[in-house]
Amino acid sequence: MDEERNGTPILTMLLRAFATTFSWSILAMCITGMLIARLFPGAGHMPTFFDFDGAGIPFTGIIQMAVFSLIMASFATLIFCERFFAKMRFLWRAVFLCLATLVTCSVFVVLFGWFPVHSPRAWLTFVLATVLCFSLSFALVRLKHKLEGKRYDRLLANYKARRN
Repeated sequence: MDEERNGTPILTMLLRAFATTFSWSILAMCITGMLIARLFPGAGHMPTFFDFDGAGIPFTGIIQMAVFSLIMASFATLIFCERFFAKMRFLWRAVFLCLATLVTCSVFVVLFGWFPVHSPRAWLTFVLATVLCFSLSFALVRLKHKLEGKRYDRLLANYKARRN
């Protein structure tokens, strides 16, 4: 949201969001794959983007994550862009992004078999993990904003004290 005040073009914001989302997605996919291979060596269903035959991440998995990242970057840019939603509170932006993530990821689960579609346990785990991650991220961002607000208030008070 702060970047827009500097006149950053929408396309630049979208590309930055895509790069960030894609990088974090690939990192999360690698960590998840290592954890699954280490903790559950005999796991029955493996998502299509995990290849434990030694070949690494298949190209199709990278493309799936790239498309997913582009869609999510588009949602994030649109939702957090003040040109479109100038008066929307940060909480509602985060809620809409969480819902967009749940819906988009659900479509990818069905299309690409990221986890067993007919497993209620897998869906429950997915929804809980997504909501938990969004809640934690939201709490950390709010804490950061509060600490920055206090810092700027302190700097303003110091500036006013020096000016008088």
